[in-house]
Amino acid sequence: MARSTGDFTENLQLLEQYQPAGLLLFAKDLAGLSEKAVKERLAIYRQARPGLLLAIDQEGGLVSACPPFTQTGLTPAKLNF
Repeated sequence: MARSTGDFTENLQLLEQYQPAGLLLFAKDLAGLSEKAVKERLAIYRQARPGLLLAIDQEGGLVSACPPFTQTGLTPAKLNF
């Protein structure tokens, strides 16, 4: 999951260069846009990266971040999914 840069053009470049599985958008990415414009941008992101997972952060909400694996001693290989 890549974090939005806040710039539409930069996000497209990020999607094309790194091919992340998802893009996390923030309020700044949608500020001042009409519903139609938001839908158009989301469609363009998905065209640039088919199968892209789009997520929008709820501004002002509580954040509970997990500590890095290095602090917990866990590694992805130790996790059983």
